[in-house]
Amino acid sequence: MQYGDSIASLLEYAQKEPDVLECYAITGEYDYILKICAKDIESLEEKILCIKNNKGVMKSHTMISLMEHKFLPTVLPDMTEEV
Repeated sequence: MQYGDSIASLLEYAQKEPDVLECYAITGEYDYILKICAKDIESLEEKILCIKNNKGVMKSHTMISLMEHKFLPTVLPDMTEEV
């Protein structure tokens, strides 16, 4: 990502697009990771092209999840409560 208004544009896209399930700011070579749901490869390609067309997106890396081996959603404790 190029910084500035481009980040706001990507985050707005992630918020409004129902097929973007999750969006995280990350450390390392890339700035953000998006978890996207697509019905097929053609649909995925369209979504990736939409993301790449966002102002400021310089490069992307796509990984496809083949199989889920463990998914354990967790409810985290409320850290704002006084102990």
